[in-house]
Amino acid sequence: MGYDLNMRVWRGDATGGGLQDYVVPVEEGEVVLDALHRLQATQAGDLAVRWNCKAGKCGSCSAEVNGKPRLMCMTRLSMYEPDEVIMVTPMRTFPVIRDLVTDVSYNYEKAKEVPAFAPEPRRKDGTYRMQQEDVERVQEFRKCIECFLCQDVCHVLRDREGKEGFVGPRFMIRVAGLEMHPLDTADRVPETKNEYGSGYCNITKCCTEVCPEHINITDNAIIPLKERVVDRYYDPIRIIARKLFLGARGKGEAMAEQFELKNISVDAIGEALVRAEHYRLLNEPEACESICRDILAADPENREATIKLIMSITDQFFGSANPGVNEPRELLAKLDDEFERTYFAGLICEREARAHLERGQYRDFAYDGFRDAMELYEKAEAISPPNNNNAILRYNSCVRTIRSKNLEPPIPDDRELGLD
Repeated sequence: MGYDLNMRVWRGDATGGGLQDYVVPVEEGEVVLDALHRLQATQAGDLAVRWNCKAGKCGSCSAEVNGKPRLMCMTRLSMYEPDEVIMVTPMRTFPVIRDLVTDVSYNYEKAKEVPAFAPEPRRKDGTYRMQQEDVERVQEFRKCIECFLCQDVCHVLRDREGKEGFVGPRFMIRVAGLEMHPLDTADRVPETKNEYGSGYCNITKCCTEVCPEHINITDNAIIPLKERVVDRYYDPIRIIARKLFLGARGKGEAMAEQFELKNISVDAIGEALVRAEHYRLLNEPEACESICRDILAADPENREATIKLIMSITDQFFGSANPGVNEPRELLAKLDDEFERTYFAGLICEREARAHLERGQYRDFAYDGFRDAMELYEKAEAISPPNNNNAILRYNSCVRTIRSKNLEPPIPDDRELGLD
């Protein structure tokens, strides 16, 4: 049974506007978007409304209905009394383009700031493996339709003049989906604290309440990210441990906090690359590493600096009690060429294996590392550029080391350990 619906719709553009009253005939079972379409067809042909699928899956028709952020295609008229005035306004967090259409380009700019998925190397059989519970944990975040209702209702974005310090709930779940992914190797905790502004969120759960896909944004994404930041930067036990046990390195970190790094100019990158190689040839990998980091701060996509940084970090594996392989492996994702990614992945494995061999008591680890490196070198050889035999040379070097050091595969120990 139809009736006349009293509507109050915001009309205007970036220069200003206001609410206008309309009486629109509607039918039972319709949604707010149906009423607006009828309004367009009969009374306000110039009314601007953004929509697409009308099925709650594209996220286009976001607006505020009676003050609450909603998808207009999923907001049934039966939710309101027949004599109730339904007020439809544009999302208040974003600049108005015209009528109910807002400029949400801010969100797409923020999306560019989140580092992409950086998977670990495939296993020896060429596959990835994950536990089902890990898959289910991040699958929830993949349901996001980017309606940006959570961004609209977030008081941090809505009430602050500048939005630069906080990416908002939508991109906190994007970061959480990557951070919690069992195959991802990138470390986004520093960015979560600094660039993404996790500390601004005070857990009001408004974003969770308005999500049309019922994603538990606050509990399952934002709070776990805040916990990771707190564990790393504010855990008192860790702070004390750093001060007590890091020794000279801890003092160096404390001194580093008192000074800011200076930036080099883009025009100086060419000379800086020459000096980086110079220090590496002088067996001063720390100096080479520092220069490469300065170059990448000025030009994050610089391929040559990325490769030299990988080499200088792995140069320091030798003599280290616990070589850190995570960062050089994360840097591989910055290399566009598949051959280079595969070749340098093998080089990292080989250098880690040689570091184990140098210490003497990790021969089993050394053998496995050389075998992993050889498999990667074989893959690199298959896709190597013409007349490039680097992968073959490194492969042969691994073979000769295994032979000369009499390295053998580790023998599985199937004995059960009993307790006396």
